[in-house]
Amino acid sequence: MNVKAKTTVFIILTISLLVFSFTWSPAIVPYENNIYNQEIVSSLLSQYGLQEFSAETFAGNMKIVTFTSPDSSYPVLLDLINSAQSTIKIEIYSLYNPYLLAALGKAESRGVDVTVLTEKYHASPFENSYNTWGAYNLTSAGADVFWTNKSEFTYTHSKFAVIDDSITIVMSGNWVKTGVPVNNSYGNREWGVVIYNTQVANFFSNVFANDLLVATPYTESADGTGKSSSDNIPKGKYPHPFTNATFIGNFEVTTVLSPDTSETMIKKLIDSANQTLEIAQLYIYGNWSTGVSPFVESIVAAAQRGVHVKIILNNGSSPNEDLINYLKSYDNIAVALSNDTYFESYHVKGVIVDGKIVLVASINWSENSVKNNREAGVIIRGEPIADYFYDVFSWDWNTSQIVFSNINETETPGTGGTTPSEGESPLTTTEILYAVGIIVVAVVIFVVKSTVLGKKTTTKRRRRKKK
Repeated sequence: MNVKAKTTVFIILTISLLVFSFTWSPAIVPYENNIYNQEIVSSLLSQYGLQEFSAETFAGNMKIVTFTSPDSSYPVLLDLINSAQSTIKIEIYSLYNPYLLAALGKAESRGVDVTVLTEKYHASPFENSYNTWGAYNLTSAGADVFWTNKSEFTYTHSKFAVIDDSITIVMSGNWVKTGVPVNNSYGNREWGVVIYNTQVANFFSNVFANDLLVATPYTESADGTGKSSSDNIPKGKYPHPFTNATFIGNFEVTTVLSPDTSETMIKKLIDSANQTLEIAQLYIYGNWSTGVSPFVESIVAAAQRGVHVKIILNNGSSPNEDLINYLKSYDNIAVALSNDTYFESYHVKGVIVDGKIVLVASINWSENSVKNNREAGVIIRGEPIADYFYDVFSWDWNTSQIVFSNINETETPGTGGTTPSEGESPLTTTEILYAVGIIVVAVVIFVVKSTVLGKKTTTKRRRRKKK
């Protein structure tokens, strides 16, 4: 190989190593249950720092259970807690439903390692004392409870759990009496899914381990015992027409996290709508600090290309008034306010696209929730899952107060937009490195091959001259 060729190969390999060093992100070190060593944690943080997560899609044959509150969230969660074999990891804004606390305590007593990451300082201060009581209750039963980091996240508002490192629960509701009501005639409207897939569970376990690195352990001496949540079981007027459902089939599950990916992924989801868009939200802020909310911009753009947009908002949330005034001048949009006779709060944070894709999440549509909180959700591609939540949305729509409707139901919904699976999801670090590796290998082979062929040609020419 001549000097020029050697130099070329050297430059290529150097660039490759630089690309690798800048894009490689070390895996977070998993948390081992019942071990908390601040010295080790500090060492890990100085070595790795907090991880930023990309949106990951996991596809294949899997079991997914769908459920709603008030209808069936309590029996679904209770069964999962009671059937846990080894570990339960929960990252949640509020956990003080006394019946769920009792079930978690029993799980700990039979040898299941229960670890909880939860918020100490809530937007509604009255929750602080109740959540402290929840932490005290769990710790007394032998579980490990940690306060999430306020400097990293304004609020840890996520609502997910991983059971036995193979089952993931993602929902919009907190594990309190309104979010997971024992009596299904009372409570909030919430959406939830249970995903039986080890890869999905591994992803959320890594998020949990990452957030645990900067958490602070609850202690009775420092935090007190809080105020107990009564064990009375409220009853209401909701007719609870739904039950949980189990689906087994080929599904795609894409993870969504705040502050990492939620703005990008939710906007892409809305932009992917071709015909219909159903949105169920506690509230939607029409304006962010940068101007009109990117989600609202995407909603309007969808409507303008002919997508029929229906939005259910919580009755009584003040940000919704400004949003309604902004949207009511656009065609193909209809807005309703939830039925507060049936629901304590319309606490959903969900989207259904074209009857095929559904978002189930903890993410409120505010700038803070998207950019500053820890939030968690999943986008599931699969018509049976979307159909389930569409039926729930339709029932809610028919029992809600229609504020305005600019949808011409006789018109066929428009077409346009692209789906998130059509190459719009950002590449992961692994995919980038893989692509770079292939290119480098191909270039090196080409250079070496060209050099060898060139050398052979030169040799042949010299031999000819000698002859």
